[in-house]
Amino acid sequence: MNSAVNHGADLAPLVRAAGIALGALALGTPLAWRALRGARRLARAVLGGLACVGAAAALALLDGLVPGRSESTVPLAVLFSLVLQGAAAPILVLLARREG
Repeated sequence: MNSAVNHGADLAPLVRAAGIALGALALGTPLAWRALRGARRLARAVLGGLACVGAAAALALLDGLVPGRSESTVPLAVLFSLVLQGAAAPILVLLARREG
């Protein structure tokens, strides 16, 4: 009658997806921001964010190909990355130093 023991969800894909999204934000955003140096700040924020979401999706696809791992990491990583990049975009646009 102790059926409550195995009701916990497998959080490993969720944790891996969050890590991938955070890594894409922390490493990819500065690289994309520098690579898009000639563009306006809003364009840099949008294009850099999309590049990071794509990088998170690619890393999650690679993670999903590992035997024994769940494919649910991919949509979770894309979702987390979209949320993080959406939160970072206004900060990048408003607080970025003007280059010139």
